[in-house]
Amino acid sequence: MKKIKNIAVVLSTAISITLLGVSTSAYTWPTESTRITQYYSDRHQAIDIGPITPGVAGDDVYSFADGNVYKYSYDQSAGYVCRVNNPMGSYYVGAKYNHLTNPDTLTDIIDDGPVDEGDKIGEMNTTGNDSTGVHLHFEIRENDTPYTIGTDWYAGTAVDPLNYFPDMTSASRSSGGIYYDYDPNATENNLVEAVTITHGGREFDVRWIANMSDAELEHYNITNDVIEEAIAAISGNEDYAGYYDKLCDMIA
Repeated sequence: MKKIKNIAVVLSTAISITLLGVSTSAYTWPTESTRITQYYSDRHQAIDIGPITPGVAGDDVYSFADGNVYKYSYDQSAGYVCRVNNPMGSYYVGAKYNHLTNPDTLTDIIDDGPVDEGDKIGEMNTTGNDSTGVHLHFEIRENDTPYTIGTDWYAGTAVDPLNYFPDMTSASRSSGGIYYDYDPNATENNLVEAVTITHGGREFDVRWIANMSDAELEHYNITNDVIEEAIAAISGNEDYAGYYDKLCDMIA
């Protein structure tokens, strides 16, 4: 069932995105927070975005482009998932938003049919067995045919969602590093290089470790030795002073 679009929500969303500097690209950033907790890689063909307040569900989730919500369903691993087909002229983009709130409990979203860029399609949550904390798993695939209810999701080619948000990655494309927006509430982006450490064959953003819940720390086996490695990686880095203190408090 298609729910009635809440015009006030859509308008306030568009205004906040413009004023807060969440994205100046041609597309709408898919949620209110810009705190990326996991980047795209061959092993993780999506980006994960944490909530504004770590551990707190309810941040709005938006369609990043014009399209059609063709499937909204529950998956045991991914939780409530919204899938949108986005025509891009000569090709099509399938966008998948995982771990959402049960859509039946929301009245201000579009969960079926045509959707405009920036329309609210859900809320961030931690549904599904694969989720260890509140976040949005945002995945994009490109295909030469539209995504429909009968399309094999893996028929298309996985791409880094940040390709559609060059303002979020302009610095990283020139230097090969990964950058994040130091202050998402500023009127202009202030990109700061992300610091990561490798643990268990996986890269962890130090900011993510500092904000992990107890469940996440246990799930990823983040021991005191790993936290000490994270502390050493950002020691003396003024951009990470706040995270340095949080990490030190975790092992105090």
